[in-house]
Amino acid sequence: MLWFGVSTIWVEGRWTVSILEAATFVLSAVAVLQNRWRATPHWSVWCLATVAGWGLMQITLRWTVVFAQTEWAILYWLAAACLVALGTLIPDRESFLSGLLWFGAAMSALALAQLYTSHGQILWFIPTPEKDQIFGTFPNQNHYAAFIELLFPLALWRALKNEKHGWVYAGIASLMYGSVIASASRAGTILVTLELAAVLVLTAGGRHFRSRLILVLAGVVAFALVAGPGAVWQRLLAPDPYAMRREYLDSAIAMLRARPLEGFGLGTWTSAYPAYAVADFGVVANHAHSEWGQWGAEGGMGVVALMAALFVLALWKGIRSVWAIGLAAVMLHALVDYPLVRLGLGCWWFAMLGIAVRESTSSGRANSNRSEQPA
Repeated sequence: MLWFGVSTIWVEGRWTVSILEAATFVLSAVAVLQNRWRATPHWSVWCLATVAGWGLMQITLRWTVVFAQTEWAILYWLAAACLVALGTLIPDRESFLSGLLWFGAAMSALALAQLYTSHGQILWFIPTPEKDQIFGTFPNQNHYAAFIELLFPLALWRALKNEKHGWVYAGIASLMYGSVIASASRAGTILVTLELAAVLVLTAGGRHFRSRLILVLAGVVAFALVAGPGAVWQRLLAPDPYAMRREYLDSAIAMLRARPLEGFGLGTWTSAYPAYAVADFGVVANHAHSEWGQWGAEGGMGVVALMAALFVLALWKGIRSVWAIGLAAVMLHALVDYPLVRLGLGCWWFAMLGIAVRESTSSGRANSNRSEQPA
């Protein structure tokens, strides 16, 4: 299901999201019928369910400016809650993460292979409005970078801790890093570099650490040079790297100030934004280019507070387990973009959060040590 979400993330129609949501609800119903939820779901599940409930309240009290858009958003947040809950039920965490990691490696190889050859076409034959902005199946460079941010720490962790196949995971990590450099995503480049530093600090020591460290750093540098850092470097040196995004964020803040508690309705950014626009860029503003700002504008401070609690949880779990530190990185990326808006990418984040929260404080390190064995 997660593979399907990323493979079809380029589709503009609603049908792919509907399939993902339906599959999530069916899997959740099966889990209930099989009595697999023997304990109360983790509080993070209730946070996301509360966001969905808030959307229902917005409809009931007529706070939303577009009822239909809020109804679609309620389904999104219900699916998000179910995905986290399903993630906590996965019995073989290492095999599941291996499936995600190898899919991400294939997507990284595809992104580099089609970098100068796809000419704006998904898999070289599906046309898109883009000219040269295709990365795997992603027509958006920042969304692709956020996808790799989720998986890059997992590849690094296994490269440094897996005794038999560490060199394979070092190659995957290097490939992923190089593909983010090639995407020219500024936030993505900064965040994967910070992830590299964080993982190295959190995993320092061990019998093979020094040799694996040299292997990882050599691979990262080599693939970064192959990908060509010139494009992202020019973007980082732009005189105003936050142009346009600043105006969108200012508008989101103005919307939050206008309705700090009730919000304009989940999913209604496009409809509510024009009345608070501070500049006209001649294009339709589908998103705020700051998911945190959009959460506040659509749902008010309550939704922002709930997502802030999930960010703290993601950061804590990332520090404890190391491989999950990408969850917090994506939330940081959401400050300047909207990586979780599309369920095709968001489903990965929510499912991986569920896997991470399943690890208790006492068993988190023990479970992480098992990842040293071949997956």
